[in-house]
Amino acid sequence: MPKFKRLVVFGCSHTAGQWLPGWRDWWTTSTDGKLEFHQIYSNHSWPNVLAAKLGITSVYNLASGGNSNHEIMCRIAGFDFKPTDLVVVCWSYAGRECLYQETGGIARTMDLLEKLNDSKFYEVHSQFDLEMKSREYIHQSILELDKKGITYRMCKVEDWKSHTPFWPHYDDFGFIKFDIIDYALDNNHPGVESHNALAEKLYVTVK
Repeated sequence: MPKFKRLVVFGCSHTAGQWLPGWRDWWTTSTDGKLEFHQIYSNHSWPNVLAAKLGITSVYNLASGGNSNHEIMCRIAGFDFKPTDLVVVCWSYAGRECLYQETGGIARTMDLLEKLNDSKFYEVHSQFDLEMKSREYIHQSILELDKKGITYRMCKVEDWKSHTPFWPHYDDFGFIKFDIIDYALDNNHPGVESHNALAEKLYVTVK
């Protein structure tokens, strides 16, 4: 088995391990008035469990709650990978999206809709369209990781049934499914056993 020095993971709240024992997040205001997000990851989250199984002591968790697949792709494109990294991407729900802003950064559609009380985005982007877009984000990320020679594994939190003649050979059924077996403290996110099960699936494929 290759000797990986870092485990680098991307995803949403399922990868951040929100509401597991030991997890917490909070906001602070910096000296220049900007809001800063902080997060402590639970030892029960699947990235930490997987790292312990593989003997990796350095975990870079780039996940946070509400991340869309578009945003996950952006974070992959902007990360400085090393040849000795093991990367695991756990793709989120296709119904989420984000929009680029001229001032820099991105805005999540769910946040924009709350502020504007406007559903125009989802009037023109069906679930089918969003699932196909998510597949484009995955395809782009795979090209990026392959180009850099990075070892990676792919997971996802939901199954997509969309198909299009434009992508006749596309297949994401080999991705590892993050099944919810039990629930975390909020009775909504995956619980300890769910995280353990995904970590074991990933460990087997890497081992």
